[in-house]
Amino acid sequence: PFEKQARGSLIQWCMDDDILAPEKLEKMVPILRDNPKVTLVTSQRNFIDAEDNVIYDPVLQHKLDLKGECNGLTGYWAGYNTLTESANFIGEPSATLFRREDLKHHYWRAESKGLYTISDVAMWLELMEKGDLVIFRDPLSSYRRHKEQEGQLPEVILLSRMEWLQLIEEYYSRGIFLTDEDAYKKSLLKLYNEYVKFFVNPNNLDLKSYTSAPNYEKYKQAMEGIAEKLK
Repeated sequence: PFEKQARGSLIQWCMDDDILAPEKLEKMVPILRDNPKVTLVTSQRNFIDAEDNVIYDPVLQHKLDLKGECNGLTGYWAGYNTLTESANFIGEPSATLFRREDLKHHYWRAESKGLYTISDVAMWLELMEKGDLVIFRDPLSSYRRHKEQEGQLPEVILLSRMEWLQLIEEYYSRGIFLTDEDAYKKSLLKLYNEYVKFFVNPNNLDLKSYTSAPNYEKYKQAMEGIAEKLK
């Protein structure tokens, strides 16, 4: 893996089918250089399809109402909102820039707390424990999304929801970001409401492809376990 072979103090990922804006590093490097309390820099990003067309989907993009070219957010705010919304508004690895020394659990699965689908979120939360976030309003990267991606497989999507639950439980038990029961239950309710919407009272989801996934029963048990905790 290049991350282990690289020797630079900053890490910039570029996943094989993503696109970086030419000025991305020019804008982001000075933020980390001049602000030691900032541990992560990112930007809002475009989503593109297989033909480089921009996909306009507010559910995917988790757009923030940002003022000015870039905005500083506390690590607590970023971590809290990531966990309570089960949403990665910080972005995929290509969107970010961070210092190698600030991160212990790097991207590779064995080092990212054993997470398979949201190991990037595990990295961002670890960095938010240690410092703050700067996010650029305009996109400085484009994340490609298409049907052939592993992340679009039903079993991978279901696993991601269970991994969100794993992170929620971890941070609540440690008293970080989710510092009280209300925050904890808010995080659980987000996952449970999604389960009810798509699997208990299904709308237009292709249920068969999900209910036949090898990990569906495990996912169902995990979500029903949330219902018990919310009583």
